[in-house]
Amino acid sequence: MHDELPGISTDAEYVIEHLPALVAVCHGPDHVFVYANASYHQAVGHRPLLGRPFLEALPELEPQGYGQLLDEVLATGEPRTRHQEAARLARGPAGEVEVAYFDFTVAPLPRQGPPEAVLIQGVEVTESVRARRRADEAQAQLAALLADAPIGLAIFDHDGRFVVLNEEMARINGLSVDDHLGHSVDELLGEMGEGQLEIIRTVLRTGEPARDLRVVGETPADPGVERQWTVNYYPVVVAGRTVAVGATCAEVTHLLRLQSELDEAHRRESEDRFRRAVDNLHDSVAILRPERDDHGRVVDFRIGYVNQSVQEVGGRTADQLVGMTMLQAWPALGVDELMDEYVATFETGVPTVVEAFEYDDVVDGRPVWGVYDLRATRLGDELFVAWRDITDRVRRDRALVDSRVELERQRMAVEVLQGVVQPTDLPERPGFEVATLYLPATDVARVGGDWYDHFELDDGRLVMTIGDVAGHGLAAAQMMGHLRNAARVAALVDPGPLPVVRLLDRVASRDPIGRFATATYLVLDPSTGELCWLSAGHLPFAVQDPSGEWSLSEPCAAPPLGCGIMPESVPVSHSVLPPGGALLFFTDGLVERRTESIDDSLARLLDVLGRVDGPGGAAFCRRVADACLEGWRLDDDVCVLLVRRTA
Repeated sequence: MHDELPGISTDAEYVIEHLPALVAVCHGPDHVFVYANASYHQAVGHRPLLGRPFLEALPELEPQGYGQLLDEVLATGEPRTRHQEAARLARGPAGEVEVAYFDFTVAPLPRQGPPEAVLIQGVEVTESVRARRRADEAQAQLAALLADAPIGLAIFDHDGRFVVLNEEMARINGLSVDDHLGHSVDELLGEMGEGQLEIIRTVLRTGEPARDLRVVGETPADPGVERQWTVNYYPVVVAGRTVAVGATCAEVTHLLRLQSELDEAHRRESEDRFRRAVDNLHDSVAILRPERDDHGRVVDFRIGYVNQSVQEVGGRTADQLVGMTMLQAWPALGVDELMDEYVATFETGVPTVVEAFEYDDVVDGRPVWGVYDLRATRLGDELFVAWRDITDRVRRDRALVDSRVELERQRMAVEVLQGVVQPTDLPERPGFEVATLYLPATDVARVGGDWYDHFELDDGRLVMTIGDVAGHGLAAAQMMGHLRNAARVAALVDPGPLPVVRLLDRVASRDPIGRFATATYLVLDPSTGELCWLSAGHLPFAVQDPSGEWSLSEPCAAPPLGCGIMPESVPVSHSVLPPGGALLFFTDGLVERRTESIDDSLARLLDVLGRVDGPGGAAFCRRVADACLEGWRLDDDVCVLLVRRTA
């Protein structure tokens, strides 16, 4: 086996080896490769060929009939030629099969006598085949586009002659496609075509497109009838040079005629539609026409139209206002300088917007006042003015401001009163810790009647009171002050729980609007820890034993204060506060929620007390309040009074 061509000089073989054409020689009935040049090796994927039978070296070609083709040439001695023949070759980077195309000839060797070998020579034409197919597809698509396009399409040469056009372009011009080809637009369309020819030449010369041209004229399609088209011309550029001009043409005659008819219909209906719409507006609307002096200056406006829903400061109707001038209808406009702004809007076109304009005048002998939001806009030779009567809203807003001022005044008074009646100097007693907390309601209107007190009797015993007056505001705070002071006075006479509570009931009963209150009154003997107390409708207080467990006191034994149903005799509760124990008094703002029962609220408090524990009297009260009020708006006052026996 060898890789040389027999009978060929070295120079000739060098030339053949480096030809771009594919050259190979196969010998014998098995068609063993004895020569293959570089181009052949490249075409089959640089596989080993020499010394191997054709179908062994290129097995993927066997089912494609290439082995049979070599057999026929060797048997008949006649060459075989193929053009653009497809071959599936395993020549990809990973051995994948690719489809390639070749022009080739298989000829017998030698030319005289029985052939012993075959010569394969050819060229790969894969790219040209693919390019031709792409061109054929593009040509088919272009043909379909030309045939189906709803607009006229054409291409003109350098002389402005039609070289390509579709049926729609031919129909627009009223001629057949063949009648157009080879003719210029001026030859076919006369004077109108001359203008188009000049545009085509300009596009050819400058390379710049001409877009959205409106063309008006006649064509043979409809002689004597003026028609309109929208035309675009654009350069056709090949290799950087403009070789032709493309054109699109869409007839818009019917669209423009329809638009004109619609515009006319809209014009006829616009005024009626405008009046119907404006008459139903909530706002008042007027159309004003300028009134000029002898020098042509605008000095006033005459009312030409007012909608039926007009809201006018003098209470006049639309019919009464139409025909009057602005200064006749509203003389104070000249004084308020609004007329100057209307004139400026009419002369400059810049809208005037005035918010909360107050008009104060005398109309038909009676004083009038109103507040309006106004907007003036120029529309052509008229002034369009719209206004909205906001008088009632302004009155409400001002009343709301006044009420807020009054509410804030009451809040300040309540806070001052609470500052007076809430004790700051609590008695200190060895072995006892006392702490308090007061949180006013977030809403100023809900601050009011919660109180607590802690004072020492002449005999050394300690008194704790806590209470809540129904309602909020200054009146509730005042009643709260009366009850707190009454409790102190009553304790000087007889500190027993029942006498004090009965006196507080009589004080509450004298409230002029029938308010009631709740209260707990407790007396503590610090030497023994003995307790006696009476609750009049108030929530139970929390009790902590020395082990740290919290529970609730006995429920109230007396009805609320001021209800007029206080019995003559009410059982007083007794207990002992041992060392390490504590009492926590509170008002309902700490625990009550609209979303749960009072039992659930008290159970939640005990849970909080079990979790929030530790030293620090005031800090402990704050931690309890924060935990109870977490995620909840403070809708009511909160009072907390803590008494802890430390020894």
